[in-house]
Amino acid sequence: GLALVGSGPSDRRSSLAGSLGELSRETGVDRMRLTGLPESSIGELAERALGIKLQGPAVDAIYSQTDGNPLFVIEVLKVLQEESANVDADVIPVHIPDSVRETIGRRLKHLTPSCVELLTIASVLGRNFTIREITTVAERDFERVLENFEAAARSGIIEPNSAHTGGYRFTHALIREVLYDELPLLDRLKLHGRVADTLAEIHKDDLVPVLNTIAHHYSEATPLGYAEQAVKFELRAAEHGIQMCAYEDAVTHYDRALASLSANGYENDARKVKAFYLKGNAFNLLGDTKLATEAFLQGVKHAIRLRSPLLVDIITRLLWSTSDGP
Repeated sequence: GLALVGSGPSDRRSSLAGSLGELSRETGVDRMRLTGLPESSIGELAERALGIKLQGPAVDAIYSQTDGNPLFVIEVLKVLQEESANVDADVIPVHIPDSVRETIGRRLKHLTPSCVELLTIASVLGRNFTIREITTVAERDFERVLENFEAAARSGIIEPNSAHTGGYRFTHALIREVLYDELPLLDRLKLHGRVADTLAEIHKDDLVPVLNTIAHHYSEATPLGYAEQAVKFELRAAEHGIQMCAYEDAVTHYDRALASLSANGYENDARKVKAFYLKGNAFNLLGDTKLATEAFLQGVKHAIRLRSPLLVDIITRLLWSTSDGP
């Protein structure tokens, strides 16, 4: 038999799609669509091809980063092989291999500068985004943004995401990372702030589904004067995390709120005492009395200095946390 292997955009209007349609009508022709490697195959590939024995978390991380794209997987594994002195690798490289950057760069060169600019803005929003979000952040006409995204979709850079109205997603996480990494730091910070403002306005009637996302963007933009918004949304996201029993997420939000307070001269802000107190409660809910005690002690220190009315409550929780029970 004869096997023909082709690569190209999935656009049904392309000449390749027309040729495939004609071939499919021939007797004895079977068409097979190749997709990414399944997650279970990444560990096997690493061990057989490069002699690397990957732990579960590393396999998960590589799959999440590459979506199983064989080229991306192999290049990430090569960097891992070069950088890891330990054969039983449980971490992956923190940077994108140059060969992957070059491959993605060649694909982006086929797009107009305006299209790449919009995709760069989208990279700040994350893997998933909507046309409405991009038009607001970029201050561009809806029709123009849609035209550019359709061109990017034909090139396989992004694809429609039916989970959201007017939604799109990057076809590979690494494409988003390359675009994001190439942003100058100041532009990146400005975009995080604009994205946070945009999401807060678009979803003002129901912020709950996007609390974590808005908090993240405001925290990233803190150096540009967004500290107050960052603290506000991080504390709201933490509170929601407690309500949803997502205690580890809540601790992360409390830490970010505290970092924003400290980095922006809010040492005498009463919210610092409350954040340590609630962080200690979250650790207690996780069953980690050691870290709960550390958080409560920090809360006591700041409560004494600021003469906070929460001092008695924090000491009570501290004593309870270090005893066998109430």
